[in-house]
Amino acid sequence: MINLQTVYEDTKYAFHLKLLAGNKGLSNIMNWVYLLEDINNFSFLKESELIITTGLGYSGEQWLIQFIKSLIGHHSCGLIINNGKYIHSIPNSVIDLCNKESFPLFTMPWDVHIAELTRDYCTRIFHNETIKQSLKDAFTYILTKPEDTYTYEHTLKAHNFQLDSNYCCILINVAKQLQNNYAFLQHIEILCRNNINHLTYNYTLFYYKKRMMLILQDSPKNDIVELMKSLHIKLIKQSSNCQPYIGIGSIVKGVRNLTKSYQQAYAALMVSMKGEHPIRLFDNIGIYKILLSIKDMNILEEYYKDILSPIIVYDQAHKSDYLTTLRLYIKYNASVQKVADETFSHRNTINYRIRKIKELLHSDLSTLEERFPYQMAFYILDIWDDNLVIQ
Repeated sequence: MINLQTVYEDTKYAFHLKLLAGNKGLSNIMNWVYLLEDINNFSFLKESELIITTGLGYSGEQWLIQFIKSLIGHHSCGLIINNGKYIHSIPNSVIDLCNKESFPLFTMPWDVHIAELTRDYCTRIFHNETIKQSLKDAFTYILTKPEDTYTYEHTLKAHNFQLDSNYCCILINVAKQLQNNYAFLQHIEILCRNNINHLTYNYTLFYYKKRMMLILQDSPKNDIVELMKSLHIKLIKQSSNCQPYIGIGSIVKGVRNLTKSYQQAYAALMVSMKGEHPIRLFDNIGIYKILLSIKDMNILEEYYKDILSPIIVYDQAHKSDYLTTLRLYIKYNASVQKVADETFSHRNTINYRIRKIKELLHSDLSTLEERFPYQMAFYILDIWDDNLVIQ
């Protein structure tokens, strides 16, 4: 995916392009070029395509207005009118529409061959995709073998990523039920790119383990936080199916330490998905930060199993969900009424479950001191692998 403004600036003289309107949309991503003449063929359009038309079907001002409105509705990134034969001038109403919608509108003289522009632009897109893939390969390799600088050094330096720069890793998780939907994931990637490609510092963005990973180079912490807040709002606004959660790792010195920032971003993401805040910084996740600083994760695993295994085993055997009841009971400081309210259950039902839980745990859970070990176990559960099963 390539920035429309970059392509325009690089080729406006070669193809005699003139930007008439919609300059605020130049930062949009262009992922393909499509020649469209028939207003009935909009179903073939894909998001962020740059449309070219000669106006073969042009029948007047209203035709062109409707044509452009349909392109906007299909999230095209812009329109080039190859004018001079079918369309000779662009009405002011069309220019006003494109400016209002921040939809880039260009004209190109009739004597410029569309095939030449298409070939040039497609070549640029393919080249950009090659760079994108090589950076993805390099950074994913770094996450597994950061000490092997020889393998990835050339690729990074070729694209202005320096080995000793500061790096921050950010993970973005979208709707879980749509993580295998390629069209949806591509839509989210385009939204992300459209909202961050104004950045002046170096970055790369790609999917890693079904999550969007953003790696920023030499970006100030305050800028990162504000950028993610803005992105979160826009993702929700621009995609009805998107339920974004964002985890932000700390800024680390040197690309060799990127794995640390990634692990922190993952931990912050897990915490954000479990709690009430959709954006979490590792530096601000409290007790979780302490737990994740323990190098021997077996200690956390053993603690988790020792404390909660009676409930987990019982739930697995009886297909119940006492673990959730216990979590809420701890969360609401042993208030049966609040647990009943949140689970839409009768108070007597919750009382029965709590009695059973106390029997299983051999604990009365009546004091803060008795409840604290279980609270700590749930903190560990929040950052643990979702696939952890008591054997």
